[in-house]
Amino acid sequence: MDTGLGSCDAYCVIMFGDYKFRSKVVKNSLDPVFRQSFRVEIPANFDSGECRVQVWDWDRFDEDDHMGNAIVQISRGKLGTTELDGEHDIYFPDTMETVRNSKGENSKIRLKFLYYPAGSSEDKDSDSLCSSSTGSLANKLDPV
Repeated sequence: MDTGLGSCDAYCVIMFGDYKFRSKVVKNSLDPVFRQSFRVEIPANFDSGECRVQVWDWDRFDEDDHMGNAIVQISRGKLGTTELDGEHDIYFPDTMETVRNSKGENSKIRLKFLYYPAGSSEDKDSDSLCSSSTGSLANKLDPV
């Protein structure tokens, strides 16, 4: 958080398997809205994995501050369902205690996951970040 300003210049780093994406920075906000999507390839032998979302505070002159993590466990059975969608708690990186906002409420990030099976029209869209022989998973990022 920016000292004395009571705001944050937030961005997120999303990691899933070998993929790593960085969102845009939303300046001067304690309730940033990113509205960004990222796509990753789901290999044929995928059984389960972890999607980790790191929340950072960008600083112009100092090192960026790691505010917390949200972790979503993804399994093949959950792909194509709404089971992964929704609000996920943000935890401190070292202690795994839930981050609380100024109102004492749990800090959360809202995520939506879309699964596009291989060969579907959505899987072939030109905005896809990678091609896939088995399908792709899109992640829409919106902090709460």
